[in-house]
Amino acid sequence: MSWAQEYAREMENLAQMDPERLVDISKVIGEQTARILKMNQIRRFLDALRKIEQDFHQLTVLKSPDEASQQKAKIKQSLAMLRPKLAYAAGRERNIRDLMVVLEPAIQAATRSPETSFEKLLRLMESIIAYHRFFGGTN
Repeated sequence: MSWAQEYAREMENLAQMDPERLVDISKVIGEQTARILKMNQIRRFLDALRKIEQDFHQLTVLKSPDEASQQKAKIKQSLAMLRPKLAYAAGRERNIRDLMVVLEPAIQAATRSPETSFEKLLRLMESIIAYHRFFGGTN
């Protein structure tokens, strides 16, 4: 079993994942991807998550339950649409496939339950990028 498949199983339970484990996983992913991916290939997904983060933070500001429900549906749709974006990138660049194997279940977990998993998905991507840079990943 590859590192990607091993971590993919853990990502299915992203909401319950210990922060230390999340960091350990992102370190391995960052190290593995530093050799084969450019920073901008990973950064695109973080940028997409940052856009969703803006919608996520608006949930606390919305007054009516109906507005909050609509905003939550928008967040779930945006998260779900990251999966085909990731698949497209992996189709264009085979080196992204291992990253896709890990991120897809994490995205699914965040889509199912953004309240408990979105922040962890965001932190996972930030950590992967940090370790990617640390291990010599280039632009």
